[in-house]
Amino acid sequence: MGQGNVMIITEKPLPRAKTPEEAGVSSQGIRDFLVAMDATGLELHSFMVLRHGIVAAECFRAPFKLEYRHQMWSVSKSLASTALGFAIAEGLVSLDTPVADILEGYIPKKQDTRWPKLTLRHLVAMTAGKQPSFLSPKGPGADWVQSYINAPWYNEPGAEFRYINENTYMICAALTRATGMSVMDYLAPRLFEPLGIADSMWETDNRGIECGGWGFYCKTEDLAKFILCYLNEGKFEDQQVIPAAWARDAVRKHADSNLFGVCTRLAMAWASGATPTAWADGGRTARFRSTAWPCPGRTPFSSAPPPPRRKTPSWTSCGNISCLHWKTIRSPPPSR
Repeated sequence: MGQGNVMIITEKPLPRAKTPEEAGVSSQGIRDFLVAMDATGLELHSFMVLRHGIVAAECFRAPFKLEYRHQMWSVSKSLASTALGFAIAEGLVSLDTPVADILEGYIPKKQDTRWPKLTLRHLVAMTAGKQPSFLSPKGPGADWVQSYINAPWYNEPGAEFRYINENTYMICAALTRATGMSVMDYLAPRLFEPLGIADSMWETDNRGIECGGWGFYCKTEDLAKFILCYLNEGKFEDQQVIPAAWARDAVRKHADSNLFGVCTRLAMAWASGATPTAWADGGRTARFRSTAWPCPGRTPFSSAPPPPRRKTPSWTSCGNISCLHWKTIRSPPPSR
């Protein structure tokens, strides 16, 4: 599973439709999507479309395969944010816990009145106010925590959104201290086991602390199950996996951001911006991994006519791009 984790987890494959139409998805829409992707020149690694929790279509282009893990880049932030949600639900920390209280023993190189004010809320909302250099040492012997603490401030904690990878690393460092175990080990029984995510890993610093903002690897189907769980307010297969309050609150607006021109909410931490009906998790070079929005009419893959009331999710993963569409449908979910 992960580094040092001995828990045996059984995979839980999602149910598959025999044809896209069986799940209410247009085969022509899938073909049009593939043609459009090819026209962009984008390197497509894989995609998966879900409707009613059923895989309607999927594709893995050589050398990639269903069973291969893929680098998740900034989707990793969603995992760190979720781990924080579990720790809050279990009373280990709160959003307003000062980071300095958890990481006791770390002190700034220079006297600093702002460091004691920095909380977990500021880290997860990307409003910490810290501006570490992307050239700061990350090799053997480097202390990533101390490097972050010594980094300059660009503003007071909570005053301004900036997308800083190291904010999420600091969440992992704080959780490692608060839980007494790695974030991967902490998530194993809480998230990975109930979702059947059996073969994930996360890059770490030289002390075994997960990188947080990057470095998580999982399969395309694993990411689909994770997103599906959030869309169902933390439930998967009728089991409450992610705390319901966190699943709702994590996709709410918490900070203003025009990053990538959309709202950044879930785990790109908790921020939000120009479009109040969307959240996104940005990938490398601003390529989106997962975006969701209410769709008022016909959607790209839908074979059903527009406007009814119930909305169910469909999700696609395309190598460095994945999209999550809200489908508006008329028919009830197909029997499984």
